[in-house]
Amino acid sequence: MNPAYEVATTLLSFAQTALSATLAGVPADARICVVPGQLAWDDCECGLIAVEFNGSAFSNNFFSPQPEISNGCLSYATFTYTITALRCVTGTQAAGHPPTCAQLDAAAQVFYDDGLALLMGTSRALKSMMDANMILEYGMNGLVPTGPQGNCVGQTQQVTVALPNQWGTCG
Repeated sequence: MNPAYEVATTLLSFAQTALSATLAGVPADARICVVPGQLAWDDCECGLIAVEFNGSAFSNNFFSPQPEISNGCLSYATFTYTITALRCVTGTQAAGHPPTCAQLDAAAQVFYDDGLALLMGTSRALKSMMDANMILEYGMNGLVPTGPQGNCVGQTQQVTVALPNQWGTCG
């Protein structure tokens, strides 16, 4: 399996497991997938857990001040992933009435729980991949609210990982 894709599926698996452990759980018919490029908002009726593969850079400047070069080839490549968890939240009722305070409170609690689960799942995935020597180093950004778009809202976690260079890009 391609190491970059293996990292994406590992991140997805840990995010799914962490979100499943929350009280809200993962909706049974949620879309759970690895997405190349940008995430489309076209399928958010029940939920979504996705890992976006956003590209790579063959660079040694991210992790080490002294680049390791062997036969002119860089020692590692960096890949950026975005892990997203989206849920539908209560919106305006059919008669035009806003959500109740209890509904908004419940939605806020789920949003908080999802963020914590996403952060913990991502951290555990990265630690397990480092322990298994799948990745060399990693960097994590903070959680970012995503949406709302329609009744869909969620959070994203962006990570950059360094994989051993198996692609042969030489400088």
